[in-house]
Amino acid sequence: MNDEYYTAKEAMKVLRESKSTFYREVEAGIIPSVGGKRNRKFPKEAIHLHLMRERKKKRGTIRLIFTPSTNSDLWTAIEQEQKTNEESITYRRALEWRDINPDISMSVKDGTKLVGMVTLLPLDENTCKALVEGKMTVKQIPDRAIRKWGDRRLSVYVVGITLILSRNKAVDVERGRFLLRNAIRWAVALTNRYDIASFYALARTPLDQTILEKLGFREVAKGKRKGYKLDNFNNPTRLASLPAL
Repeated sequence: MNDEYYTAKEAMKVLRESKSTFYREVEAGIIPSVGGKRNRKFPKEAIHLHLMRERKKKRGTIRLIFTPSTNSDLWTAIEQEQKTNEESITYRRALEWRDINPDISMSVKDGTKLVGMVTLLPLDENTCKALVEGKMTVKQIPDRAIRKWGDRRLSVYVVGITLILSRNKAVDVERGRFLLRNAIRWAVALTNRYDIASFYALARTPLDQTILEKLGFREVAKGKRKGYKLDNFNNPTRLASLPAL
C-alpha cells in the first residue's frame, strides 16, 4: 500500500461505495484522482476528507423525533424484533397489552420513518422478578399482571429498546444515541410522575450490561442472561446522562 495514495479498490473500501457509484463520482470530479485511467491513484488525504464531509452531510439531514407509538409502528418494530429475538411477542399480543395500558411504547422517527422503539411495561414486582430470573418469558406475562401508570407501587420491566438499522453506520450511531437518551429521559419523567418503586431489565448482550450498570442498575439474577434491578432514584442526573457507546 502506498503511503500517499489509495488504489481504486482501496478507496472504494474506505468510502464503502459500489464500483459504479465510485467511478461515477470520479468521472464527475467529486472524488479527486491523479494519473490516467490505466494508472489512476487516489490521494489518501482527499479520500478521508471526502468521507468525513459525507458523514457530516448525512448527520445533518437526520430529523429525529420521539413520539408515542402507533399501531403501524408496533407492526414494523415487531417484524424487526422477531428476526433476532425468538421471545418477541406477536402483534396480536402487543395490541392486547395496549388495550390494558395504551401508553407503554415510544417511537423514534426520522421524518415519518420509524427507526426505533422503546417499550416500558408496568407490572407487579413478582412478575418482574420471574422475568429477570428466567422463570417466565414476555410471551407468558398474564393480563392480570399488567398495570396502569396511575396504580400504586409499580415495578417497570424494560421489554425492549429496538433500533432499526440502516446501511450507514454513522446514521445508526446517531439514531441509537437519540433513542437511548430519550428512553432514559422518558423513564425519568415516568418516575417523577408516577409511583414507581423499581425498574427491571435483562442484559441480552455485553453492551446491554454496560449500559445498565452505568445507569445504576444492580445485578439481581444470573443465568443465560443477567437480570438487573434499579430502585435507587436519588441521583436522577445519572439516569439522564448518556452512556458512552
